[in-house]
Amino acid sequence: MHIPVGRSDPEGSSVEESKELRPSFKSRLSLNAEMSYTLRMNLRRALVCVGLLLALSYFFIRGPLRGMRTQGFDDFAGALTITHVWVQGLNCYSPNVVTDQWIRDGRPQFQFILKERNSTSLLGSGAGLPGSVPLLAPFTLLPAVTADQVWIWFSAAATLAMLFALFRTKNFIFLAFALALAPLHTGIATGNASILVIACVGFSYLWRFQRPILAGVLLGIAGSFKPHIAGAGLLFFLVEQTWTPVIVSVLTGLLSIGLFAGRLAIAHVPWWSGFIHRTVAIGYHGGPDDFSLANSARYQLVNLQVLFASVLSNRSIVNILAISITVGLVALWAYWMRGREVAPILGFAAINVILLLPSYHRFYDAGVIAFALAAAAALDRYRWIVPITLAAFLAPIPAALVHLGESGEIPLRVLQSKLIVVFVLCHEIWILLALAVFFLVLMRNRPLRRAHGSREVPVLSYTQNRIDETVSTRHGLSPNNAL
Repeated sequence: MHIPVGRSDPEGSSVEESKELRPSFKSRLSLNAEMSYTLRMNLRRALVCVGLLLALSYFFIRGPLRGMRTQGFDDFAGALTITHVWVQGLNCYSPNVVTDQWIRDGRPQFQFILKERNSTSLLGSGAGLPGSVPLLAPFTLLPAVTADQVWIWFSAAATLAMLFALFRTKNFIFLAFALALAPLHTGIATGNASILVIACVGFSYLWRFQRPILAGVLLGIAGSFKPHIAGAGLLFFLVEQTWTPVIVSVLTGLLSIGLFAGRLAIAHVPWWSGFIHRTVAIGYHGGPDDFSLANSARYQLVNLQVLFASVLSNRSIVNILAISITVGLVALWAYWMRGREVAPILGFAAINVILLLPSYHRFYDAGVIAFALAAAAALDRYRWIVPITLAAFLAPIPAALVHLGESGEIPLRVLQSKLIVVFVLCHEIWILLALAVFFLVLMRNRPLRRAHGSREVPVLSYTQNRIDETVSTRHGLSPNNAL
C-alpha cells in the first residue's frame, strides 16, 4: 500500500519526524525577538552616526569656516601683533609700537583702533601674556591673515582630537552633543586661544599617567595663554597628587616667561611697567571685560559677578560674594576628592565648571563644559540631566537677545526688566552654578575611602586598560564608559 509523503506509516514515525523538523512556537518567538532587537540596534547606530555627522558639520560651519571670514580682525590678531613686536626686540606693551605693527601687518585700520594709540586697552588687555608670546613666535613667519587662518584650523583640529580621545567610541551621542556646543564654535571662529587651551588641558588630563611629561608640558602651555582656565587642571593634579605634570607644567611656564624676558633684556627694552599698567586696566568701567551694567556686552561673560551686578551696584560686595561662593565650592570639592572614592573624570569636570564662576570668563571659556558631558557619559544614573541642562549652550542666546534688542526687533524696555536680566540674560550663569552643585552632590554620595592612603578610584587610561570595573560599578559608573 502506498503511503503519501508527510503522512504517517502504521507506526506513526513519519509524523513524529516532521514535528521534530518544525521550529517550535517559542523558538520562532525568540528568533523574531532577536531579529527585532538587531534591527532596532542597527537603526539606533545609524541614527547616532547621522547625528554625529550633523554635529561635525555644524562644528565646521560654525567654527573654522566662519572664522575664515574674519579677514585679519579677530582675537588672535592682537596676540600675534604683540609677538611680531617682541620678535623685533621692541616694547610689545607700548600701544604706539603695537599700533604701528598692526598697520604694517596689513590688518583692518578701524578708527577705534587708530584712536587707541595711547590707550592701555589696545587690542584687548588680556592678549599677549609674557609666557604666551614665545610660543606664538613661529606664526610670525607667515603673513598675518594667513597666520590667523592657520591658527583657527589648528585650534579646531586640536579640539576635535581631544574630544574624540575623551569620549572614545562608546559615547557618540554625548560626543555629538559636545561638538555642537556654541562656546567651542565661538572661540574657534574668533581665533581665541581659550579653545586650544581647553584642548591642552583635556589632553593633559588624558595623558597624566601614560605620558606625564607631555601632560605637564601641555598644561604649562595652557597656563601660559590662559592661567584662569589652566588653573583647574593644575588644582586637580595637586589634589590628586599627580606630581610629575605639576612640576613639568610650572617649569614649562617659567621657561617660556624666561625666553620672553631674555629677548627684551638682550635688546635693553623695559617692559614690566607697561605690562602692569595694561593688566591693571582689565575690566575698566564700561569696557568689554566689565561685569557691571555699564557694559552692554556683559552678557557675553559667564562669571558670577555678572549675575550679582544685575541687582547690586557695589563692585566690592559683588566680588566678595562671587569669590566667597567659589571658595566654598572649591573647599567642598577638595574635601570630597580626598575623602571619597570619586571617579577622576567627575572631579575633573566639577573643578573646571566651578572655576568658571569667580573671575573674568567669556562665553567661549565655557567650552570646558565638554568635560561635564564626558563625566555624564560615564554615569549610569542621572546621565541625561547634564546634556538636557547644557542644551542652553547650543547657541549664544543672551548675545542673540541683546543683538535683537539693539536692532529694534525686541523692545529694549523688555530686555532691561530685572526679571529678564537676572533669569534670562544671566541664565547661563545659573546653569553653571547649578551644574557645579549637582557634581558636588554626586561626589558627596560616593563611598568613603576604606583605607588610609588608598586610591581606590577608577583611573583614566588612554587605552582603557587601567579601569577598575568593580570600583566603577560601585561608583554608579558604567564599566564600558568609565573615565
